[in-house]
Amino acid sequence: LNLIQDPLRILRAYRFSTVLGFEIEPDTRFYLRELSPLLSFRIIAGERIRYELYLILQTGNSAPTLELMVEDGVLFSVFPELSPMKHTSQRYYNEQNLLYHTIKALANFEKILVEKVEEYEKELVWIFKLAVLLHDIGKPQTISFDEEGNTHFYGHDRIGAEIAESIAERLKLSKRERNTTKKIGEASHVSSFTGCSTGSH
Repeated sequence: LNLIQDPLRILRAYRFSTVLGFEIEPDTRFYLRELSPLLSFRIIAGERIRYELYLILQTGNSAPTLELMVEDGVLFSVFPELSPMKHTSQRYYNEQNLLYHTIKALANFEKILVEKVEEYEKELVWIFKLAVLLHDIGKPQTISFDEEGNTHFYGHDRIGAEIAESIAERLKLSKRERNTTKKIGEASHVSSFTGCSTGSH
C-alpha cells in the first residue's frame, strides 16, 4: 500500500540496498517489479527521482544495483529510452547487448574511480556515472548492417545527445550538470575513462 501511495519508495528500496549493503528479499522484489510502472515522471516530480538517483550513483558500487534494477524492469520505468538497448547487440563487443555493455562500462568506471577519485569533483560523480549510463542510448535508433554483417550506428552521438537532453530536462538537472553530461557523453570521452570501447560507428 505504501508503494502505491508513494511510488518513489520503489526507487528508495534500491537506494537503501546500495547504501546499506543489504539484499532485497524476493517477495519485496516481486512487488517492486509489479508496481514499477508507477515510478513515472507523470506521477512523481523529477526532482524527487533525481535525488534518489543521485544517492544511488554517488555510492562507490552502484553498477550491481543498476543491473538489479534492469532485471526487475525498474530502470526502464525511470528511463524508458534504455529499454531498446536490451534488444540491441553489437558484433565486436562480444557481449550480450548494449545495455549489458553499458552496465559493464559503469562497473569499470567505478573501479577506476577508486584510484582516481581526487580527479573528479565529489558532487559531480553521479553525473559522470549518469553520462556513462546514457552514452550509447542513441544506438538502437541508428543501427545498420553492412554486407559483411558488421553493425554500425552512424549518427548515434547526435541522436543520443538529443535523448540525453530530454532526460536532463525531466530530471531538472542544473546547467552545469547538463553541460557535464553532454561533454562526457561523447564516445571518445566515455571510452577514455571506462576502458570500454563505445564503437562510434
